[in-house]
Amino acid sequence: MTPDDLKTIVEALKTNHGISLPFIVFISFLVSGIGAYLGSYLGEKAKNRATKEDIVEITRKIESARAEYTRQLEDLKGTYQIHAVSAIRRMDALQGAFIRWTELIHSVHTDRCMEEVREGSKWFTQNCIFLPQAVRNAFHEAIMAATLHKSMLEARHPKEEVDANWTKIRRVSEVILHEANLPPLRADILEKIEKETRT
Repeated sequence: MTPDDLKTIVEALKTNHGISLPFIVFISFLVSGIGAYLGSYLGEKAKNRATKEDIVEITRKIESARAEYTRQLEDLKGTYQIHAVSAIRRMDALQGAFIRWTELIHSVHTDRCMEEVREGSKWFTQNCIFLPQAVRNAFHEAIMAATLHKSMLEARHPKEEVDANWTKIRRVSEVILHEANLPPLRADILEKIEKETRT
C-alpha cells in the first residue's frame, strides 16, 4: 500500500464519517502492521514452499543417482560373476584336457588307442568352447597324431616322421600348462610318462 493510498483512505474516513485523526492513525498503523505481518508471513510461506520443492527435487536426483549406481554395480557384479565362472570352467576344461591327454598318451602303443581317441574326441567336442585356441589346436592335432602313430611304427616310417608325430602328441601338456599359467612338466616327470607309455 502506497502513501497516496493511505492518504486517500484517511481523507475518505475523515470527511465521510467524522472519525477523529488519532483513530485514523491507529487504524492506519494497525492496517500497516497487519499488511507487513501478512507480507512477511506469505514471503516466509513462499520461501518454505520453495525450499520443500528444492528438497523434493534434490531427493529425486539423489534417488535417481543411487538407482543408476545400484544398476551399474549389479551389472558389474554380473559381468565379474560371468568372468569368474568362465575362468573356473576354463580351468576345469584345461584339467580335463590334461587328463584326456594322459589317457591318450598312455594308450598310443596299445590296443586301447582308438578307444581313447574316440573318448578324447567326444570329450573335446563337449569342452572345446572352454579351451583356449592354442589348446584346442594342440589337442586336436594330438588326437589325429595318436590315430596314426601305431600304424606309422608298424609300417616302419622314417624315424623323423615318427618323432614329429610323437612330438604332436607330447606337446599338448606344454600347451595346456602354458595356457593355465603353470610351469611346464619337469623333464624327469615327462620322461617317466613317456617310459610308461612304451611298457
